[in-house]
Amino acid sequence: MMSRHVTIDLGATSGRVVVGRLERGRLDVREVHRFRNEPSGSGQEQHWDAEELFDQTVIGLQRAAAQLDGAADSMGVTAWGVDVGLLDNDNKLLAPIQHYRAATPEAAQPLLHRLGAEELFTRTGVLPQHINTVFRIGEIVDSAGAAARSEGVRALLVPDVWCALLTGVRTAERSIASTTGLVSLRTGTWDRALLDALGVDASLFPPVMDNGIVVGGLRKELAAKIGARNQWPFVLVASHDTASAVAAISGRPRTAFVSSGTWSLVGVELAAPIVTSDAMAAGFTNEAGLGATTLFMRNLTGLWLLEQAMRQWQGQGKSVTIASLLHDAATVGPLRAAFDVSSPELVSSEEVLRSVRMQCMSTDMAPPETPAEVTRCILQSLALTYRRTITLCEQLTDTPVEEVHMIGGGSLNPLLRQLTADACERPLRFGPVEATSLGSLAAQALAVGNLSDEGDAQAVLQRSSDAGLLSPSNDQTVRRFWHQLDSIVPTPGSNA
Repeated sequence: MMSRHVTIDLGATSGRVVVGRLERGRLDVREVHRFRNEPSGSGQEQHWDAEELFDQTVIGLQRAAAQLDGAADSMGVTAWGVDVGLLDNDNKLLAPIQHYRAATPEAAQPLLHRLGAEELFTRTGVLPQHINTVFRIGEIVDSAGAAARSEGVRALLVPDVWCALLTGVRTAERSIASTTGLVSLRTGTWDRALLDALGVDASLFPPVMDNGIVVGGLRKELAAKIGARNQWPFVLVASHDTASAVAAISGRPRTAFVSSGTWSLVGVELAAPIVTSDAMAAGFTNEAGLGATTLFMRNLTGLWLLEQAMRQWQGQGKSVTIASLLHDAATVGPLRAAFDVSSPELVSSEEVLRSVRMQCMSTDMAPPETPAEVTRCILQSLALTYRRTITLCEQLTDTPVEEVHMIGGGSLNPLLRQLTADACERPLRFGPVEATSLGSLAAQALAVGNLSDEGDAQAVLQRSSDAGLLSPSNDQTVRRFWHQLDSIVPTPGSNA
């Protein structure tokens, strides 16, 4: 018997609507609509075009309904973390949803001076970074004016905003809530004392809810608009896209994940958080995964660097494609130019070509000049930082990492895959690129009873994942190259 499920995956540069058919122990995944996610404004005025994103979501749901003859067993949503929308009593946005790149380091300083970074990390498990909701929520509320203090107004993270718009139900799903730096590790609920320190009423947020449950159904008028024959049940999946992606590949012991896309999230799945001073100093954060798991990881700048470089080259009139860049970068060969992508200044840099140049020059490396060299430098830098992060994972968890599993858009990049395998000196499993969708769809099927338990879900995911396996190079010259690069490139914050 076949069951049918729909997931909406909102990413920082694009979104898509995906249909999953569960039959004979496998999930068949089909993308029915993809759309751009182009933020509006610039600098501190940058925000998401939520109206356009939701319009595109509805188009995707119409196409999903057409594919499924109007009937689906469930639906769910995943998205990026930290960004918050304020909804009034009628579930209308009071103001545009601020983009995380609009955040400034200066805005985080008052709370850091008052409580200290270690106190925040110990309380919430989340590494203090200026893009975190905890440092921005006061400004977000204030910028909406008096209306933000009205009865019935709620602050929701992006996937929870979509849940409210689609179903009318207001939620705070645990994995996405954990990205805010506002959830107490001790209680698993919003940290009221922390919100009091910020001057924000805790009632602004709905209660934190566990994932894996049905919370409502598609609104009747929306169901009619998209051509649905029933009010599709809405499942709270692990709505942080990284959490759903990791859920799709979990179950392999001593394996580190690399979720490579606009951002790179690199780490291991644990049963409990690690909030030692060493973990904080190494730049690790603890975020909730599917069920009761913890994603112990570093949140690194990712392929956004290459995306922005391509924008700059195209703005200069250069004809570049990702295929041509990767071909030429592979031809360039090993380049003595790299930087650590955990550098905080890379998060909001709009002049990536200048940033890459300055990063290399600051350590007396010859900066890359051609697009092929810049591409090679960026990919080497990602692979080098993945290597360092996995080494830190082993040290902080006291558990060896024997294999690396890359998922997300980066898993389609053959040069990045090989560089990562070589840099990490471990076998690299790669794919599926649609890991977030698979994780969401499997969680839905489990929640509505189409899968019997987590073991059943993991078996289905393994059968449905077309993962490849790549071995690191045995060439001693390659190994020496990565060891030398690792010794030359300083760690951000070091005096090297």
